[in-house]
Amino acid sequence: MADKSIELSRYEHTLLNGSSSENRYGYFATKDRVLDLICTTPLVDPQITSTKFIVKDQSGSIIETRTSNSNYSVEVGAKVDIECKYKWVATSGKLPPSRVVSNAWTTSVPDSNTEVTYSLSNYTSKAPVTKSMTIQFTSPRTAPQVSGNALLRPSGDIVSSAQTRILSILYQVYHGKVTTTSPSADIIKELTKPGLNNTRALTVNGINTNTDNTYYCYAYPKDLGNLSNILMNGVDAILSLFNKIEVNIVNKYGLTITYNVYISANPGAFTSGTQLAFS
Repeated sequence: MADKSIELSRYEHTLLNGSSSENRYGYFATKDRVLDLICTTPLVDPQITSTKFIVKDQSGSIIETRTSNSNYSVEVGAKVDIECKYKWVATSGKLPPSRVVSNAWTTSVPDSNTEVTYSLSNYTSKAPVTKSMTIQFTSPRTAPQVSGNALLRPSGDIVSSAQTRILSILYQVYHGKVTTTSPSADIIKELTKPGLNNTRALTVNGINTNTDNTYYCYAYPKDLGNLSNILMNGVDAILSLFNKIEVNIVNKYGLTITYNVYISANPGAFTSGTQLAFS
């Protein structure tokens, strides 16, 4: 018998349950010994049972509590308390975990059906960032592995699926029609908010400033850099037809952010259905 493998051709293979699947119990027989093979049983998976985000402003006042047990995005400047729980449940036909691999929870293995809590207070950032909480189990592999005509001795780990929850802290951007070439912070905050993001790239469809003779405005945090292009209807580069100013905006969490604000130089410049792609 070699130290690291056994030639399958040297043995009579008899599976007591009549199946050739490697996920079954079986025996490899020789004249003088029997190797009892433990089946390659899958490992039980962790379950994230609840996730709560308590969102506060800079003073600590609670603005929102989110308990949907899913990923969540919030604007920069928020202070977030995180509470995330997981457990595992003993399941017939699956191995229990031997080790916990996690960037959040402790590495000790809890009892079956016992929730373990990860908590973090006042997590905040003034720039886009993500906070992930991942849990996974491992257990030493006990079944030999077949490689070609060789039966390799057990090595490595069986690994469960990974479960993750993510908090994303992102920027807010604004766009829309204005009646002045110098909009204030209050005017900008009333414009359309297309969603939180960490990039200045944005495409807006269906713009019409011609009917009401207004200007078009796009505002995003200065930290994202200056625009390199504004493309109209996928063809014309019109960055030179916009003026840029800087405006300090205090967001709903009390953080002051300097915004690059681009405003079309001429009122009524865009007819119905215009597309502008900012980049």
